Amino acid sequence: MAFGAGHTFSTDISFSQDTLLEITPDDVCHWMNFRAFGDANPAEDAKPVNARASTLEYAKKAISSFMPRRTVPWGPIRNEGNPTRSETVNAVIKKVKRCEVH
Repeated sequence: MAFGAGHTFSTDISFSQDTLLEITPDDVCHWMNFRAFGDANPAEDAKPVNARASTLEYAKKAISSFMPRRTVPWGPIRNEGNPTRSETVNAVIKKVKRCEVH
C-alpha cells in the first residue's frame, strides 16, 4: 500500500475492504517490478538485481492472503477477483525466473 500511496503506514493500520478491492493486477505488477528491477516499468532487457522469483512468489502469497476475494481468480473483463491471481502478475514472476536461469 505504501508503494501506491507514496508514503509509509504504521504497522498496526488496518485497510478497509473497499481499499483492498481497489488494488489491480497493474498495481501488483508495478510493485513487483520495482521490487525486482528497481523500476516500476523496467526495460525489456532489464535484469532483476533486487529480488529473486521466490521472493516475489512469497510476496504474492502474502498479499493474496489479505485480499477480500482471495479464492476468486482475477477476471479481466469485470476487473474483479484476486489481483495476485492474474496472468500479468504471473508473467512478471516468470520473467524474473527466466533471468535467474540464464
